[in-house]
Amino acid sequence: MPGFPTAPLRAILREKSLFVQLREAGRDGVFLNAFRPLFFRLPRAMQGRLSATTVAHLAADRPFFGLDDLAAGRAVYQEFTNRELIAKGFEVPEFTPEHAGRVLGREALRRDFTLYEYFQTDRAGHAQDRPRAHAVLQDLETFVRAALSEIADRGAASSTLVLLTSDHGNLEDLSTRSHTRNPVPLLAWGPGSATLLARCTRLDDVTPALLSLLLH
Repeated sequence: MPGFPTAPLRAILREKSLFVQLREAGRDGVFLNAFRPLFFRLPRAMQGRLSATTVAHLAADRPFFGLDDLAAGRAVYQEFTNRELIAKGFEVPEFTPEHAGRVLGREALRRDFTLYEYFQTDRAGHAQDRPRAHAVLQDLETFVRAALSEIADRGAASSTLVLLTSDHGNLEDLSTRSHTRNPVPLLAWGPGSATLLARCTRLDDVTPALLSLLLH
């Protein structure tokens, strides 16, 4: 399976991405990942050939977050501790997984829909590195727990739906460097979680189920 969307998928995302449909309904949706300066120097056409999440957000003409937003606590980098950025020479603060999770939880409450993408699990799977995979999963658990705690601490647990899933299998089978076709986890917390889970038996059920809850 390719790591980036094919031309037919890009065309679908440009017309019908979740962000596009939210914008057309007058709802506020945002991709919370912070991007490095290079991204903003790329021509729009090249930006539109990156990840599916990037294409989906770009299609709705939504602004992307940069490292200034990261430093100000308005966004989270894909490697949420920021150690990768620091190693590359960027002057950004180092976050603990808990701090980053609390940023996500706080910022998610500002909008109707917030998407955050984490792919260190994917990298660990491709590397077939079991200790790395365990460490990444432990950090991810801390991150998710902190996001949920932040939402609860702000009194919004009863009004905020949180969903965790993946676009493909990978980390669960370290005998292969490739993506797998295994079922992926779908976890949900908050109002509407039972309804959403009941509607989703395939990956392409997730967006329609989310839109049904967000727009009705």
